[in-house]
Amino acid sequence: MEIKDIIMKTSLWRQEQSQVYREFLKEYLTEGYDFKEAKELAKKDTEEVMEDKLDFVENLYDNTLDDLD
Repeated sequence: MEIKDIIMKTSLWRQEQSQVYREFLKEYLTEGYDFKEAKELAKKDTEEVMEDKLDFVENLYDNTLDDLD
């Protein structure tokens, strides 16, 4: 894998993370939370979502490898 491929994948992951964060932040602000609290909640929720996405990808990868055996 070339370095540009790694950078692109990292960039896409960060873009996804930023998008999820902005959505949560907007939701919490709409619900009436102050900006500081909304940021903290959005950060926590974003971390959980991204962890779930990573777990899904890892499981998919492992299952694919198992199917190849």
